[in-house]
Amino acid sequence: MNLMDSINRTGAALLTRKNLEKQNQLNLLSGEDALLCETETLTRRKLRALYPETWAERIAALPDGETKNRAAFVVWWDYFGGRQVSEAWPHLNEYLSRSVEDFEAPSNLHTLPASEQKEWKAKIDAWEKEQNWNLTLALCELGYTPHMAFTRVKGEE
Repeated sequence: MNLMDSINRTGAALLTRKNLEKQNQLNLLSGEDALLCETETLTRRKLRALYPETWAERIAALPDGETKNRAAFVVWWDYFGGRQVSEAWPHLNEYLSRSVEDFEAPSNLHTLPASEQKEWKAKIDAWEKEQNWNLTLALCELGYTPHMAFTRVKGEE
């Protein structure tokens, strides 16, 4: 046996072993989880295949406001951000030029009494939860699955 045959057989064995390991990992998933993975994979492919004009139309259909701007930022980052400047698609630029709203907390928050700091923190947390929920719903309207939208808003993807 020559060296090339040996390398080919070793490579084939490694590939087969890797595939078996992957299949074993996939078989550990419950039927529902496997279906979720498959659905999300198909959805990601469909979303990647959308033209920028389609994304712009979908975002334009969202109600005006902060959530629309945030959704445009997420879509740009997910599907347009990796492009070279020479290949940029300007379809979402009008949303990217808008500033994103922040919660207006007092600038001296850290010097306030502990009870007031706690009260302000609760207000800020409630505002952030509402913003995240609205963004999750908007991403679902744009075509993301609920799981994809939720994990995307939470920053897990």
